[in-house]
Amino acid sequence: MPRAIRPEPSEGRNGVGPLIPPLSESQRPLRQQVFELVRAAGLIPRVQVAKDLGVSPASVTTITSELIEAGLIEEVAAPR
Repeated sequence: MPRAIRPEPSEGRNGVGPLIPPLSESQRPLRQQVFELVRAAGLIPRVQVAKDLGVSPASVTTITSELIEAGLIEEVAAPR
């Protein structure tokens, strides 16, 4: 089944997720762009994130894995 990612639900709040601290200055911009794109889209496949940002799917997978581990986004089954 295809998988997609979405922002982690926050208690009592809709639409705005938590701000995330940068890992380092060199990683911050792309990590922030990925987070903001997922937050704005609500539900988006990693491949689409990579296309929209013009980066490799491997880069998006690495960054989304970090965001999932941090509890900022979650991976869900994509609707059909």
